[in-house]
Amino acid sequence: MHRSKKKRNIIIFSLVGILLCMVAGYAAFQTKLEIKGTSKVTSNWNILITNVTAGTPTSSAENAVAPKWDKLTASMEANLYDKGDAMEYDVTIENQGTIDAKLNDILTNLENSNSEAVLITFSGYTKGEILKAGESKLIHVKIEYNPEYEGGETSSEVTLPEINVNDESATIGWYESNNKVGNPGDKYTLKNDITLIAKAEFEPIIQSWPSSSSTDFHAEEYRANIITATFLDNREVPNNAIERWDVSANDNGSVMAWVIADESDSTKYH
Repeated sequence: MHRSKKKRNIIIFSLVGILLCMVAGYAAFQTKLEIKGTSKVTSNWNILITNVTAGTPTSSAENAVAPKWDKLTASMEANLYDKGDAMEYDVTIENQGTIDAKLNDILTNLENSNSEAVLITFSGYTKGEILKAGESKLIHVKIEYNPEYEGGETSSEVTLPEINVNDESATIGWYESNNKVGNPGDKYTLKNDITLIAKAEFEPIIQSWPSSSSTDFHAEEYRANIITATFLDNREVPNNAIERWDVSANDNGSVMAWVIADESDSTKYH
C-alpha cells in the first residue's frame, strides 16, 4: 500500500500577523507648570487584543489553523484556492487601563512580504481615533485572493504518482478514505492535513465445482488472485474459517475449490 501525505498543500497560504500601534491619547503641552504642594497620580496602561473570531469564509476559503492572539498581536492563517475566496475576522481590542489610547497604525507582515496574490483590508476604525479607558473596539479584517493576480500558483499542486501492480487488469486509483480523488498522473490539490491511499481492485476469479477444465488452476498465477469460490452443493463454511482458499484438480479431472477451517482444524471444506 502506497501513501502520499502532504502536511499543507494550498494555492495561496496567507499568514497575516497584525500589530496594533497604540499611543497615549492625551495631549502633551509644552508649557511651564508651577506646582505648589504635592500630588500623586497613578495610571495604568493596558491595551490588548482579547478575541479574534473563528473566521467567516467566502467560496472555498478556509482556515489553515485557528486564529491566535497575544497582547497587541494577532495571527490568522488562511487557505485561498481561487479568485473570489476570502476569510473575514473580527478582532476585539479593549482598553483595560486607566489612560485613553489612540490607534496610531496597524502593521502586517503580509505587507512586508510584498505578496501580490493576497489583499488585506481593515475596517471599523479610523486612524488616530481615541479608545477611551474601559472601552472596547471591533476591527474587521478581510484576507482575500487578489482578483487581479495572474501569477503562478504558490501551492504545490501535486501529480498523483504511479501505482505499481503486477496485474494489468487491476482497477487502480488514489483515494481519500473511501472517496476516489484521481488516477495516477492526475493533478490534485490537497487541503490541510490529508492522507491519500493507493488502492488496486482485482476482478475476482469465481470457480464452481465440479467443472471440467483443462486449465491448471492450481498454478501460482491463478492462486494469487482467488477471492471467492461458489459451491454447487451450497455447503456452508464455518465462521472460524481462515482465508486459505485454494484450488486443485479433482480425481475426475475437474477443478476443486476448498478452504481450511482454521489452524487447529485441518478439515477441508470443498
